Amino acid sequence: MGILVLLAILIVAGRLRTFHEPVERDIASYAVLAHEILNGKSLYRDLWEFKPPAVHVTYALAEILFGYRSLQVYLLGTIAALIGLAGAYRAGSAFGFGRQGGLWAATFWTIISGDLLLQANQPNTEVFINATVLWAFVLLARYSPGPRIRWGRAIGIGLLFAWASLYKQVGVVPAAFLSMAHLILPPSGRSRKSVLVEVAFWAGIGAAAWAVFFGYLLASGSLDAYYRAAVVFTRDYSSGLLANLLEGLNPRRLGPRMLWFLLPLGALGVTGAVASWRRGARLWTLWFAWVFAAPVMACLPGHWYAHYYQFWLPVAAVGGGWGVATLNQTGRFRLGSLLGATALLVLLAYQLPRYRLPAEEWSVRKYGAILVATRDAAKTVDRLLEEDETFYEFGAEISLYFYTNRPVPTRNFHFYPLVMPSRLNEMYDAQTVEDLEETKPELFIIPEEFSPWRPDGWVRVESYRTLQWFGPRYRPIPIEDPHGIFRYYARRGGNLENRLTRQGIFKPEERKG
Repeated sequence: MGILVLLAILIVAGRLRTFHEPVERDIASYAVLAHEILNGKSLYRDLWEFKPPAVHVTYALAEILFGYRSLQVYLLGTIAALIGLAGAYRAGSAFGFGRQGGLWAATFWTIISGDLLLQANQPNTEVFINATVLWAFVLLARYSPGPRIRWGRAIGIGLLFAWASLYKQVGVVPAAFLSMAHLILPPSGRSRKSVLVEVAFWAGIGAAAWAVFFGYLLASGSLDAYYRAAVVFTRDYSSGLLANLLEGLNPRRLGPRMLWFLLPLGALGVTGAVASWRRGARLWTLWFAWVFAAPVMACLPGHWYAHYYQFWLPVAAVGGGWGVATLNQTGRFRLGSLLGATALLVLLAYQLPRYRLPAEEWSVRKYGAILVATRDAAKTVDRLLEEDETFYEFGAEISLYFYTNRPVPTRNFHFYPLVMPSRLNEMYDAQTVEDLEETKPELFIIPEEFSPWRPDGWVRVESYRTLQWFGPRYRPIPIEDPHGIFRYYARRGGNLENRLTRQGIFKPEERKG
């Protein structure tokens, strides 16, 4: 118990080291949408989104408990990692692997669960899916022998699989793979027919969960909006599931260099499987099913973002723990502990140098300067605007709304629905103009990269009604962004323009023009 407490302290401390890292775009989206939902807006109908609702529910609950601030993000990531720590220990100690298998798995999890290049130190959806699937794996791996279905356990597994799918649809993949493994090698004393009943029961729980979700969509009048975003829009810019799977077999996609640090744990897992297959075939079958599920989950979206590869982390930690325990049980000289310690040193040598970097440098290494610049730009927004005034950013830096705690003035709270190739672009563009016409934000922000006046820019005024609407209604504010990334514009005839005129930033005669 003392070792687990120490590992938990290390996770808490490791996340504290990056407490002040600027909030990443996806995470800012979840926090902002959850905040808007708590303020009365309807997900999908009033807020554009194509992901299922579990992540928004999670962030809304975190805001209720911890507030709408950076502490919310920190605690979500830390709590998910601690849930993963407990799951890694329970999975690692399953069957005959015992306490040492659990402690090795938990130790490996502590070191790799916040990996910088995989963006695992921040609470994106993959963090929650991993924690959920890991505990479903625990319940499967620790299934008691005997002829009866353990209905309490079966309900828990079904609920965990269903909840994972409501974070992202790819959560169905480990549910399917692990269910197949459960069927191939049932628990001792169980008939395959009873196991099939159990798997069908899990599928029924998943179907019921999605039925509840669709019931919410119908009741809130959001079904059409969700269908357009989640089906039509994503299908338009995606290559298709089969094409993505085939591309995922490319070695460059299957095992990118950012995953190579997990090779020692993979080697331990495979070695352990070979050494103890006869007595642990069911557990190793479950593990290999999870191994095959991880790359499928990573490649299905077809975008190859680094955080998709986080799905390998719990698989590697558990496999490493099982491998060490197996080799210790079969070797004369505690071979497992020796190889485990070697893997531990390799992982520490890979991870520890990154913790010497300041939090901002973590962000720059992962995303470039944009997130640091966005956090600084939020201070400029607060200096320019009064407390009850709003702004709109024609871009993707949603964290501006998070840092300034200001409402989003459009249902399309970033510009992806407008600019990602889709047959729905014009409709979303028109919606944005309609919303802006109603809310009339005092401040309009355009990142330099997307400025329609850049000779080399790809965003052109004539392509977007939003920019055509913006042009005659706003005027540039002559202030320099220290990062050279954002341009600021004041609404003509608005309160901000009047204040800037009184301050001498705008000349009175310029207002007439």
